[in-house]
Amino acid sequence: MKKLRIAGLAALVTMACAPAFAQLTTTGICPNTVPFGGVTTDCNALITLNGDGSISTSFNSTTTYDGIEDALIGVLNNSGKPLSSLYLSEPGSDIFGFDGDGIDTYIAGAGNLFDTSGYGGNDAYFSGIDGALDSGTVNFITPLSGDGGNTYFSLEDLINVDNAPSISTGLPEPTSIALIGLGLIGAGIARRRR
Repeated sequence: MKKLRIAGLAALVTMACAPAFAQLTTTGICPNTVPFGGVTTDCNALITLNGDGSISTSFNSTTTYDGIEDALIGVLNNSGKPLSSLYLSEPGSDIFGFDGDGIDTYIAGAGNLFDTSGYGGNDAYFSGIDGALDSGTVNFITPLSGDGGNTYFSLEDLINVDNAPSISTGLPEPTSIALIGLGLIGAGIARRRR
């Protein structure tokens, strides 16, 4: 499982963890909240899974959709593989400290049957949130296709610039796949010898 860190505002994180500038542009992934009483027209952050195995994270302004602290996060999957979940962890924050003003309260018709928090939008829900409310899994009801599948969700706080969260995906690394394959071959040989 990949463990990567979002390296702060305007940063690009790759498998080699080499930082580079990446400013968020209008994505069309996150909804415009202004018609519904919000104050933003796009994502605060966009997590993009790329075809080369890297994950880039682009950031927009720190103006949150509720005008206080809640962040709107977009996900774009260009990895070539379906994505069913993301694990986020930001020790010391309360990004999962949902207090009732999630994105679903700002977008007419938003929400889904799996999400009881009101922060999941149309396709996301949360599980495995720890007691400190700083780690958890964002699950996608319909796995995001690897050829541009996208969705959005919200978090209780902006991503902390000084203590950026780590991200893990459900996509296995090529090394992990190779090790699993070798293990299966070894088990087959051992069974055949018996």
